[in-house]
Amino acid sequence: MNEINNNMQGHSVMSDKKISFEVNPLDVNLAKIQYSLLSRCEREVPENGDFAPVVEEYESKDPTKDLSNVKICCEFNRKNPGIKNSSRNLTLTFYNRDKSKQENKILYSGSKEGLIKYLNTSNFFTDCKTSICR
Repeated sequence: MNEINNNMQGHSVMSDKKISFEVNPLDVNLAKIQYSLLSRCEREVPENGDFAPVVEEYESKDPTKDLSNVKICCEFNRKNPGIKNSSRNLTLTFYNRDKSKQENKILYSGSKEGLIKYLNTSNFFTDCKTSICR
């Protein structure tokens, strides 16, 4: 232990150098949406059958991006309810600044268990960010 202490003398653990980094509002808000969706889907989405859509939204205030709104919705797959009674779709929708253009992407389709696993991974964040920033 003395060797470590002797080696540490004269060396400041905290550096005087300032580390600067930029916080990306889109990243922060996608992380908030991910956390909120995970929590809500665990509570509000049943294993089987229909349910009320679970929606989380973010309104971008960043004037440097051609992005106004991001919406992520988890809903029952109504297109083929008889084929897959347990199908849940997670859809990303985003709009450009003047809302003249809307894009939709299904991020996940499958069971509640698979949905929760997907929301627990970085794939959700990466898929959203890749779709929005292309």
